[in-house]
Amino acid sequence: LILDPVALSVGPINVRWYGLVMASAIGIAYTWSRRRLVAQGVDPTIAETVVWWAVIGGLLGARLGFVIQNVGYFSANLGEALNVTHGGLSIHGAVIGGALAVWLISRNQQSAISNQRTANASSRLPIAVRRLLGFLTLADVIAPTVLAGAIIGRFGNFLNYELYGYPTSVVWKMFVPV
Repeated sequence: LILDPVALSVGPINVRWYGLVMASAIGIAYTWSRRRLVAQGVDPTIAETVVWWAVIGGLLGARLGFVIQNVGYFSANLGEALNVTHGGLSIHGAVIGGALAVWLISRNQQSAISNQRTANASSRLPIAVRRLLGFLTLADVIAPTVLAGAIIGRFGNFLNYELYGYPTSVVWKMFVPV
């Protein structure tokens, strides 16, 4: 079975399976993160802001991570660094970029992130410690959703024929077109 990487075409635009799977992974992680944050007492508006910026930071970090991992190619082809139509994302960069965005948001929204129980106890701590606790609270709640998004995203890698091992003759092998 050879799967066409293009799921559908709309005029000159090709929608690839990889993109659909990645969009699904982001959508599921986004929705689940927001629900988890609200369930932990974070104001819904703040939760929406945190998750929105985590996605933006993750996407920017994913592309930047890929460019850094392939700096030899991109230093010779600078214009290609912004050309996302040829692919190129890095889960390492996504996690770092998303975490950086959440950290920046937590610095500005520390009082809105803490629930009432921890807000009273942490009010006596230095501001730097309170900011760190705000970030750690967010990271603790969001971490499982990032993992779920990464797992779902791996299916996109398989559909894009990016993850495979050595040739084999076992029955459960995956065919990868050359």
